[in-house]
Order: sequence, then structure tokens, then C-alpha cells
Amino acid sequence: MDLFRRRMSAILALLLAMAASGSVARAQLPREIYTTPRPLTAEQSAVLKNHVQQSLEGMKSPDGKVLADARRSLLEPFRQDTSRTFRLAYNEALTPGLAAIARDEAAEMANRQAAIWILGSIASDEADSALRDVMSSDEPALRYAAATGLERAMRSIRQDRNAYSNAMQSEKNVARYLREALGSEGDPEVMRAMFAAAAALPTVADAIDTMSEGLTLQARRLKDDAPAAALHSLRTGVERLQKRYVVDTVGGPAIAPHEHNMIEAAASILLLAVEHGRNDLITDQNRQAYTDLTRTSENLMSLLCRQTTAQTKVTSAISAGSIDEAAQALETGWLAEDGPIYSNRTWEFEPGAIEEAFRR
Repeated sequence: MDLFRRRMSAILALLLAMAASGSVARAQLPREIYTTPRPLTAEQSAVLKNHVQQSLEGMKSPDGKVLADARRSLLEPFRQDTSRTFRLAYNEALTPGLAAIARDEAAEMANRQAAIWILGSIASDEADSALRDVMSSDEPALRYAAATGLERAMRSIRQDRNAYSNAMQSEKNVARYLREALGSEGDPEVMRAMFAAAAALPTVADAIDTMSEGLTLQARRLKDDAPAAALHSLRTGVERLQKRYVVDTVGGPAIAPHEHNMIEAAASILLLAVEHGRNDLITDQNRQAYTDLTRTSENLMSLLCRQTTAQTKVTSAISAGSIDEAAQALETGWLAEDGPIYSNRTWEFEPGAIEEAFRR
């Protein structure tokens, strides 16, 4: 037996001894396992599985220190350069156990959140499936954790540090899921985390469409009323949308078809503000939230309409408490039949289509 095999055998013996004593494994995996480009040997697989098994026991512990140690142990590989061979093996060994903890409604919140955090770092189809399951929870804290997990998973694709079998298809699956989930999410903080996940989608078209459609659906959902916290989350979504558009595309022709969705999102938010004003929902206490939201949306509209200076007449009227003027500015400045939106043939909006969809 060569030196390497003797070393693997010694580490395996140590882990087995720790398992027998009931201790949680603290030893780090040897670098050879992290970096091997070839399939793991039987001994390497045994070392990995025992390491994972012991750490998973710690992930179930009610003891905060034991839980923290186990979490650090399982996250250690993600702080290093690892081979795809290792990432696939780690996913296979670790994800089922973490998914079980994340889905276990009888488990402590801290244990479930810790498991969810690591699932996002794994970035695999199996981990994403577990995160989507958690997103259906009634607990906002769990949905928030799952949304941040999806954000990390999407960022791992851009860094080429994932365990997806087909990263491009997995991104499409997450984008499709986020579009639906964003439209129905009622917690402002979770909504904000979901916009961050959407902004992290590697393909700019996916990111723009997902954020845009989520904003449009939220504007329609909130048209009868909206807490200030939800308005702040919508503003965050618009800011992320504009940043991704400006930074990654600079209005290039390839992204022009996706501007349609951005325009509908910004216009729907302006309609939301005017509708709330008409229904006396804008007060002295929340007026600034509406002002900030409409200004951000009008800035985006001006950018998309290629205006040299931002047109913020709706915002000025909202800020002054002049709702009739805001409605007039929206109609004449943005949504007129011969205005910058409906006259733009690239976006293919029929006059009145945005308003009609908003009011349905």
C-alpha cells in the first residue's frame, strides 16, 4: 500500500473512531479529495461519507455550539477551489440529509436555517428542489433563507462552482420558479430576498424578465393596498432591475425585446401609486415611500425611452399630494397613445394594454 492509501486509511480509521464515540467530526477533509479530477476511490468515498454523516449529526443538535461547528465543517469545501468530481460527490453524500433537516417541521428553526444555508452553497438540482419546497413554508424566516440560498446557487453558476448536471437548464428552472413565487409573496423581506435571487441569475435576459414580471405581478397584487415595507421592497426590485440592465447590457440590441417587460413593470408601479392616491391610501406618514418608489420607476422609464433627462412629473405630483395631477402626468407623459411607450414599435404594446392588464 502506497503512502497516499496509508494516509487515507488512517483518516478513515480516525473518523470511524469518532463515530463510535458519538463525537461530531471536526477534522477537515484532505486536500486530495477536494481537488481530485478523477472519480473518488472507495477509500476517499468512505472518508467523505463518514465526514458528512458525523457533521449531519451535529446539524441536528439542539446545542448551538455543536450546530455551529457542524455548519462550519460542511461549509469548509466551499471556501476552497474544488474539482467538479468532488462537488458532484459532495452533493450526492450531503444533500439528502440536509434536505431532510430543512423539510422537518419538527426540527428547531436554527437547525433548519443552517441546513438551508448550506443547500444554497451546494448549487445542485437536488438542493434547489429542497429550497423550493421550503419556499412553500408558512414561516417567512424559512422562505427568506431559501431565497438567499437560491441567490447563492445562481452566483455559483457564474463562478463555475456548482454541481448542476446542466447549469443552463437549472438556471431556467429557477427563473421560472421565481417569476411565479415573486408574484404571490406577501412578506416584504422575503420579496426583497427573492429580487436579489432573480438579479443573480447568470443570463441577463432571465434576470431582467424574472424581476420585471415579479414587479408587475406584485403591483397588480397590491393595487388595493400596500404597507410601506412592501413599497420599499418594490423600489429595491426596480433598483436591482435597472442596475442589471445598465451594467450588463447598456441598452444593447440583444436585450431590446426584454425591455417590454421592464416598461410594463415600471408603468404598473406608477399606476399602483396613482390608484392608491385616488383611494386615499397615500398619507403624510407613507408619502415618502411612494415618492421614492415612483421616482425610481420614472427614472427607469426615462432610461428605457432614451430620454436625455429623467421625466419625473408623476413623482413631483405624488410628493405634492396632487393626485389628479399625477394621474394626468401619467396619462399624458407616459401612457398616451402617441407617447413614448405605445408609439415604440419594438415593444409592441397596443394602446391601453398596460392599464387594462393592471386593472384586471
